[in-house]
Amino acid sequence: MAASTFADRMAVSEELVNWIWKHRATLTQLGVNAEFFHGNLKVSSENLKTANTAQEMAKASLKNHTIAVTAADRQNYAIYTSTIDVIAGAYGKYSPEAKTLRRMRSKLHRPDRAPPTP
Repeated sequence: MAASTFADRMAVSEELVNWIWKHRATLTQLGVNAEFFHGNLKVSSENLKTANTAQEMAKASLKNHTIAVTAADRQNYAIYTSTIDVIAGAYGKYSPEAKTLRRMRSKLHRPDRAPPTP
């Protein structure tokens, strides 16, 4: 693909469609079916515009979903760590149960170590 931008290519495409339409009489005299090419190019351009619009909407949607997931993840972390702190406190800071809960809490922000690969 050429180094031009999408907008550049669309502008040239529209320029060509308009040029063919403007010169259709001469092209027809030369044996070129200008209306055929004009119609095909217009349909192709419209298909491309529709696909581009769908892609841009999908990108915007993905960005919004990413924001929502990030916010939900932060809220989830806060709720889980707070719950662990309350329950561990109820058992007593140095109890075996509190120790187990503190280990779980540390895994929320630090993954377990994977076993070494043989």
